[in-house]
Amino acid sequence: MLKLNKSDEEILSILKEAFFTKKLKPLGSDDHLRFFILRAFFWLSVLSVIVRIGIALSGQTVSAQESSMFMMPLTFFFSILFLHINNKSENFSVIVLVVTWVSLQLSLYM
Repeated sequence: MLKLNKSDEEILSILKEAFFTKKLKPLGSDDHLRFFILRAFFWLSVLSVIVRIGIALSGQTVSAQESSMFMMPLTFFFSILFLHINNKSENFSVIVLVVTWVSLQLSLYM
């Protein structure tokens, strides 16, 4: 099994803080607003991926413009996520590298 180093554990703690903090009030602080925006883009990107897959499974063709429109929230989500992680993190992480690569592949090929 893959052993996580100190920076990977730091990234995981940042992600837990961002996604599992309860009872957020967006105007409570800058961190709460950042978490709120991050979560909103996450759910918007999940919805756009579901709609994109549903259209493809229904047999309809999706033009390149429509595909880029559906993947725009995903791109914004990962951009905001990486900015948040880089803002809070002190070291380079393998997790950030893998998540960056996966997000680029999804936005390029879907």
